[in-house]
Amino acid sequence: MPPGRCAVCEDERQYVGWEGQRWTTLAEMQPQYRNVLEPEEPALTSLVTRPKFAIGQRALLVQSPAGNLLWDCVSFLDEATIQAVRDLGGIARIAISHPHYYSTIVEWSHAFGDVPIYLHAADRQWVMRPSPAIVFWDGETLMLEGGMMLIRCGGHFDGGSVLHWPAGADGRGVLLSGDILQVVPDRRHVSFMYSYPNYIPLAAPAVRKIVLAVEPFSFDRIYGAFPGLVIRQGAKEAVERSAARYLRAITGNDAQQNRRSSDLKSMTQADLLRQSFVAVEVNAAFSEAELTMADGSKLRFCHRVGERKASARAAEETGKETMQAHQILGTMAQFRLNGKHLDIRFQDGSRWELPFAPRADEA
Repeated sequence: MPPGRCAVCEDERQYVGWEGQRWTTLAEMQPQYRNVLEPEEPALTSLVTRPKFAIGQRALLVQSPAGNLLWDCVSFLDEATIQAVRDLGGIARIAISHPHYYSTIVEWSHAFGDVPIYLHAADRQWVMRPSPAIVFWDGETLMLEGGMMLIRCGGHFDGGSVLHWPAGADGRGVLLSGDILQVVPDRRHVSFMYSYPNYIPLAAPAVRKIVLAVEPFSFDRIYGAFPGLVIRQGAKEAVERSAARYLRAITGNDAQQNRRSSDLKSMTQADLLRQSFVAVEVNAAFSEAELTMADGSKLRFCHRVGERKASARAAEETGKETMQAHQILGTMAQFRLNGKHLDIRFQDGSRWELPFAPRADEA
């Protein structure tokens, strides 16, 4: 028997259709639906259900030597889809941007060996089907195997997240954004909403939080939630331009243009690291880590029995002593590096933490 109600549908960000709540099953869908897989760029494949089902979002499969990741989810799943995905290397982990795309995540996980499903803990209440495969992560970022990182942005859900794929776009970096950053039809801008179907705008502080969350990361391309909605180049500038346009529209003035400088003045030392941080590499023993800053400089950490040290190295092409890594090193009080996280405490009392996801053989 289907449940009596759908909490996600009844929430003000969604709606129940005029004819009332309706339910279906994968078995009922089999005769009339299929999933179409299309390459988007090297190591990235989209999955779209045809004919259109529900809101028509796509899933994206990121191929990686460390194991493939399925980003967001389509509801329909059949043996043909499972085989097609296996032909591309299968799925080692699943990550979802927000509750509107939870759909059949448990079925997808089961089909590929009960692989872990990463959901932000702030959205725990919206999980309608619990499963041991679900991994609730907390904090602002989570590093996954293969160099990919989940970034909590908030937006129309507290745990709304995007995926940073630094190897994408020929190494220029890609964001897979769901509709946290909604690529719009002109494919030159993104937009922001608390509810898309009910036209409830997202408040200005929430928009600023999204922009600040993705600012430290290098990306030139954004793949949105729906087929064809891609900003192929200049995506980072497009986010900043789009946020400024949106804020002008909802505030009626240009006051937000001065917000950036005031925000910087009020930043903690941990905030400065968040602004500068681009990527991380960690060894298999979690005893050594190297953070790359936006200017190319490196912060190196070593933490093993009898040894704990941190050092900074300039980008090879600049050699400047005033590098970001050197400045951040000078504000650090202590750090801890282990299989759980890299935890840095600063002299002003602020803290920056980078949690590590369990490796595939530990999940």
